[in-house]
Amino acid sequence: MATISPRILANLESVTDDLAAATGQVKSLLRPENAAQLDRMIDDFAATAANLGELTAALDSSLERVDEMVTNVDGLVSGNTEEVERMIRDLRHTLDSVARRIDTITTNLESTSHNANEFSRQIRQNPSLLLNGRPPREEGLGSD
Repeated sequence: MATISPRILANLESVTDDLAAATGQVKSLLRPENAAQLDRMIDDFAATAANLGELTAALDSSLERVDEMVTNVDGLVSGNTEEVERMIRDLRHTLDSVARRIDTITTNLESTSHNANEFSRQIRQNPSLLLNGRPPREEGLGSD
């Protein structure tokens, strides 16, 4: 019978020790509580994958609707180019008109605001103005 060299024997012992350690670690990982936790994780991954599948389907459907909308808008714009250009010209004319008159508009708004403030001040001082339409005569200022 052939003898096993001490070097091969040492390697076999080292490999056997490594296998024993690895087996212990695998047993530790596969304890019942860990196995139950792994089962729950696998179930969670499966549920997540299903949710991602539903999300992907919903996104695909949304993408199809967006594509359809873009096609419809493109058709509307392409089919009504003259009308769209006319509307843009009208809008530009309207905006130019407002821009030319904006100073007058703001001046009138400022004047109206001032008048409303003055009116409310006079009503607070003399509410009878609402009924009489003129301030009451002051004593001592008779008409000559």
